[in-house]
Amino acid sequence: MAKTGNKRLKTIYQMLSNDDDARACLQIPENACRAQPVNYLLFLLAVGCSQISDKLASTKLVLPWLFSTAGIPSFFSGLLVPIRESGSMLPQLYIGAWVRQFPRRKWFLVTSTLAQALCLLSIIPVALWMQGSAAGWTVIGIISLFSLARSFSSVASKDVLGKTVDKQKRGQVSGYAATIAGITGIVVGLSLAWGLTMDTVHILWLLVAAAGTFSLSALLYGMINEYKGATDGARSGRYAFKQAIDLMKNDAPFRHFVITRALMLSSALATPYIVMLAEQSHSSWFGLGIFLALSGLASALSSVFWGNQSDHNSRGVLTYTAVITTFICLSAAGINWLPESSHAYLYGFLFFALSVTHQGVRLARKTYVVDLAEGNQRTTYVTVSNTIMGVLLLVVGIISALLSQLSITVALLFFAAISLLAAVMSRTMKKV
Repeated sequence: MAKTGNKRLKTIYQMLSNDDDARACLQIPENACRAQPVNYLLFLLAVGCSQISDKLASTKLVLPWLFSTAGIPSFFSGLLVPIRESGSMLPQLYIGAWVRQFPRRKWFLVTSTLAQALCLLSIIPVALWMQGSAAGWTVIGIISLFSLARSFSSVASKDVLGKTVDKQKRGQVSGYAATIAGITGIVVGLSLAWGLTMDTVHILWLLVAAAGTFSLSALLYGMINEYKGATDGARSGRYAFKQAIDLMKNDAPFRHFVITRALMLSSALATPYIVMLAEQSHSSWFGLGIFLALSGLASALSSVFWGNQSDHNSRGVLTYTAVITTFICLSAAGINWLPESSHAYLYGFLFFALSVTHQGVRLARKTYVVDLAEGNQRTTYVTVSNTIMGVLLLVVGIISALLSQLSITVALLFFAAISLLAAVMSRTMKKV
């Protein structure tokens, strides 16, 4: 019976990975290679569950919608994405050195994934029993802990993936997982859109579901057969900080890239404000469910297109997406001057367009920095740029959150302005 089950798993693995010989590996040792078919499928399912959780509890969509329905000020919605993203980037400088002292790291992955589930569950009593700024600050604190757990997860997952899945198969895991999450987002969104008004309680059930899929992800991670690995690798956070300063001073092509990337934060940070405006339009049916479906559809449809375009001209994609983001933010700021009956539909279209555009930004910046660097310099460029972006995310996020207290329209105009600057700055970047 066990042999039949293993044979079926290997058949599924070969279909997904296009690998006719599951025993042939280039970058992992023989014992890990023998376990690769099962580990590949476990990792794919675990990452897929984690990405489903990210959609069900999205800081760009679901939590801002929850804040609007619960009466939490827009200032806190503007902080969600910066705290979530920067909080998972900055600690990695210090976490990486510590985690890599241990020969097996999957238990960091299991523990941090369960911690993310507990953080989501802890938001529920806050939303039910607290109000206003008190609720906002409490959820921001919870999201900070969530991001810290995510930082551990990010470091450990890369190490465990590198030890258990061969080099030529690792991208497939992410690709299939993104597809699973995108399709799930479409199905869940459309299911919610029919006959269900998404008030606070219903949104909290989405957080319960997200915690459940995080827990399932942790279970799957725990089943991975990880062998002992090297315990060296990371440098100290102080060294990395000094390296970042030196690179920004002395490496002009890298400096231009980082400045452009910082100015292009609008594609991520503007989304919650469009979501808040959509929720305030009080459409009878064009609500959170439709937006979840649109988010899934954007992920499923746009990645291949932007990937191909980025391979051809990543600098050009950064320019185009910056210009598109500018127009989207200006359009969102001007919708109030149009007939109210059209608002929900227009916000939905702009949300979808910005989701598609952000996919282009992500893929183009990753492709560009890899093409810009050579050899071991790639790791340095990626690490340093992520560190700098963690700081800038907080700065830009706080500025936009403060501007939103004047008006969400003012915040959107701010995003339009820095996106336009990004389009101009991208033309100073080195051709690669």
